[in-house]
Amino acid sequence: MGSSVSTTGVSSAQAQPGNFVSGIFGKSQPSTDKRHFGIELVSGKTSNIAESVEEAKVSVDYIIKTTCPTLFNKGRGVRMMPTPFLLDGRAQTVYSVMQARKRDKYTDIEYDRQLMDMSDGGIVSLDWYPERPAAGRVGALSGCSSSAGSHTHTGSAAAPIVVVLPGSMGSSSEYYIRHLAKTLTSRGPPGCRLVVINHRGFSRTPCVTTRVQSFGYTDDLHQVIEHLSATYPEAPLGAVGYSMGGNMLTKYLGEQAGASKLSAAVTVCCPYDVTKLYDTISRPTLFNNKVLQPSLVRSAKWFIRKYEDVIQSGDAKYDIDALLKAKRVREIDTLLTAPISGYESCEQYYRESSSAPYVADIQTPLLAINSRDDPMVPLDAIPVESFRNNPNTVLVLARHGGHLGFFSGMVPRIWYMDPVVQFFGALL
Repeated sequence: MGSSVSTTGVSSAQAQPGNFVSGIFGKSQPSTDKRHFGIELVSGKTSNIAESVEEAKVSVDYIIKTTCPTLFNKGRGVRMMPTPFLLDGRAQTVYSVMQARKRDKYTDIEYDRQLMDMSDGGIVSLDWYPERPAAGRVGALSGCSSSAGSHTHTGSAAAPIVVVLPGSMGSSSEYYIRHLAKTLTSRGPPGCRLVVINHRGFSRTPCVTTRVQSFGYTDDLHQVIEHLSATYPEAPLGAVGYSMGGNMLTKYLGEQAGASKLSAAVTVCCPYDVTKLYDTISRPTLFNNKVLQPSLVRSAKWFIRKYEDVIQSGDAKYDIDALLKAKRVREIDTLLTAPISGYESCEQYYRESSSAPYVADIQTPLLAINSRDDPMVPLDAIPVESFRNNPNTVLVLARHGGHLGFFSGMVPRIWYMDPVVQFFGALL
């Protein structure tokens, strides 16, 4: 039976935030009453509530309400209080980008890198923290190598491993990923290790095939998870996906259904409906025209310039001049991403890459975190009813957070770290 639980009495009435950023950048995403800073849980319940977490794994709603006090507190409710100068989704989003390479006590880490060959000849890099477990040096799949010397991790072979998928054009160097790595390994399940999958061609990962980064491609993730499961058979596996990585993870979970090797998963700012994502960021607002589109197009052109020879190495040839003159992401997807990924059109690429249709089939416990003021992911892109009807999932809708922001407190700190720690602590 489906249920929607508002932890702070948040109503379904929608209002617009009233700070100066809205006036500059155009209307923000619809949101609940601006006086509230709460979160809303949308979850599917089972009819019979079990007596223990172990028995109740079929109901993620029950797990959240019994083990995640940062997401549910029946007595006083819970809140995500945004940093006072980051009350708007655009401000949260821009601040997150500004923090990308920052190093502080929460994020000052070094990775242990491993390269892994994919079945089609491509290469991804796996960045481990603290180190790659010693067991990974025995019986690993052929094609795996390390570039980090003789590091070994002394943790138990049964200690959990959490796989992380960055967002579009992102990598293990992102501030929020380094923050997650240090948080999970210091406060998460005992001995927890984290491994980030760097997409082909990013973060000094070689790009040797014409396969480019795309929203719906899950083969690399599937192969990495199969490799980890075979190499570390005693270790429970979790995963966290950010933005595009969250879309990949959600789609993978639905594709695998009951065959997934993951014990738990978290997504942050998953777009769900790629068409609506691009419709939103293509609107002629100042924020889109001056911030989002130039940033995304600049990153795509960097990739095209760097790997032009690889892109042109296949049978099909692409108009590099037109690509480098493009002003909008949709132009690049039409000229390159869609055809090189095997789609007949950009519209087909967006439609078939969307993860929303797969939510109903997910059987792995999933905590999905989104914000109501995300300037890229509109509320109507989120498949609320699918979450409401699936007891294996819980959707968290925060009043504030923007896209990959969620900064809270007078000194900005990422709010969702504690919920992720508690969720994985209950399931890994």
